[in-house]
Amino acid sequence: MAKWDYETVGTGKKARRTKANVVHTLHLAGDITGDDVASAKRWRREYDLARFGYFEALPPSERRQVEQEEALQHDAVSWLIFRGRASTHLREVANALGACSYLTLHRMLVQELSLAAMAPIFYPGVSASQASHRVAGRCAMVLQQLTEFYDRRRKAKSACTSAMDVVQ
Repeated sequence: MAKWDYETVGTGKKARRTKANVVHTLHLAGDITGDDVASAKRWRREYDLARFGYFEALPPSERRQVEQEEALQHDAVSWLIFRGRASTHLREVANALGACSYLTLHRMLVQELSLAAMAPIFYPGVSASQASHRVAGRCAMVLQQLTEFYDRRRKAKSACTSAMDVVQ
């Protein structure tokens, strides 16, 4: 627990040590915005659904899509289609970001490696502090690219929907 890839959360009697979360660390540092944090959570939810087959429903205050509300209303076949759609979204993200950025995203959100743990992997010949700083910039850039990807996809979907409304 005394390792430097852990952080102290809370104050006073409620203070505890937890494994450092890169997204939370970058957000506290001001390197990423709330939209980037939301994009990271969305990608992780899609990953869990596609790979492991479960879907954690958001509280009603955070739901933004009809798809999330309907997620609990599937039979066996439609659930597999729902999982397949999430897997397709993951492939789209991987194609848009590229292999290196996708690997960074995977290590950050799935493997939950800290900045200190990723530093020697990405920058083996660099000092620990400098490598950790570079990894922080790299992770922030990847999360911003992920947010831009989701924004472009949402805009394309809304443009397609408005075009369909004009046709009808």
